[in-house]
Amino acid sequence: MMMRAKSVVFLALLLSAVQAAAAASPLRPGLWEVVVQADLGGAASAPPPSRMCLSQKEIDDSSKTLPKPSASCTIVTPKTTDDKTSYDIVCPGPSPMRGRGDLRSSPNSYDGTILMTMKSAPNQPDRPVKFTFAGRRIGDCDKAK
Repeated sequence: MMMRAKSVVFLALLLSAVQAAAAASPLRPGLWEVVVQADLGGAASAPPPSRMCLSQKEIDDSSKTLPKPSASCTIVTPKTTDDKTSYDIVCPGPSPMRGRGDLRSSPNSYDGTILMTMKSAPNQPDRPVKFTFAGRRIGDCDKAK
């Protein structure tokens, strides 16, 4: 059961991190390659890089696209200063989580970290979860798709 929860959190974050570019206005539209690594209290995992085409509209809508572990999580108190965006995250559910995200961006790249604590079981200590992500623009999008 715990492994399934870890997998769900990791996959949800991967999808959100792919859209991290939208959190930072300096990013350019185009084809982006994203790498995400999860450290679930000493057990690190990193799937192969993923690719995503980002439009200007997606980049402009930062309220929906800051990286977060799952769609049910809420972004709280986002603050952007220059090239850095910081925000708190609250995630309800059977394994509730809370934490903080930091994202730094430029027109052709971004990187960041999300530090979370996850309630694993009743009467058990919270488990630390750390996600690191990085994206880079690798070209223009294929208009045929």
